[in-house]
Amino acid sequence: MVGKPFRTPFWTNCWFTISFLLLLTLNLLVTFNPFNWRIVWDPFWGGEWPFPHGSNWHRKIFLIVVINSICTLLWERLVVTWVSVRWKAYRDKKEQAKIVEESKYVPPKLVIEEAPEN
Repeated sequence: MVGKPFRTPFWTNCWFTISFLLLLTLNLLVTFNPFNWRIVWDPFWGGEWPFPHGSNWHRKIFLIVVINSICTLLWERLVVTWVSVRWKAYRDKKEQAKIVEESKYVPPKLVIEEAPEN
């Protein structure tokens, strides 16, 4: 289904793996806020914190991320695979029909006229 170079595991790309792990760590730190950082909120909400104090909003966001990840994996494993297999079969069938049509070609008979003798 997916050809080279996409068959290699992502961790074989050192720079991608390092940046992925650093960004994942930063996102988890911001989401769970273990150091009780004071988050400066932009004036979109009038400078007020949109979530009630003491709520477990970070757990809700984490749950949304987990559900989204599961849905994405299921989509790629089931739907994308199914579509890829069907598309490949369709393309192969179309190519095979073209080959069969070309094999039916019969060139016209070559008629060589002899030159009249003088």
